[in-house]
Amino acid sequence: MRPPQLHVFTRRAPGARADAYPQGCAAGCHSGAGAANIVSGAYLARQAPEGRVPVERGATPTEETPEKAARTMKASDIMGMINLVCMAGVIGVTALLNMKAGTSSKWAAVTRFLP
Repeated sequence: MRPPQLHVFTRRAPGARADAYPQGCAAGCHSGAGAANIVSGAYLARQAPEGRVPVERGATPTEETPEKAARTMKASDIMGMINLVCMAGVIGVTALLNMKAGTSSKWAAVTRFLP
């Protein structure tokens, strides 16, 4: 039994799948950190009446801020930094993959017909 034939543009260069793993991991990390920020924000809003947790400025808690809310604010701050780093990773890996794709002779032939 012979394997199914692939269309010319669906074939991948050797190692292309391995090159895409870091991009997928960074995108998954970015999505997970974003979801965690949403959950922690909702949890933080329930910590105080009317959803107003006392803060000094930005993410700095005041002395009146409950301990759970202060920890949640710190976790949300850390997740925000992780989110930024992961998004920078997605952009960086995507740029590298695009540069690598630009060296392909097949891709160069296809891009001549693109607008």
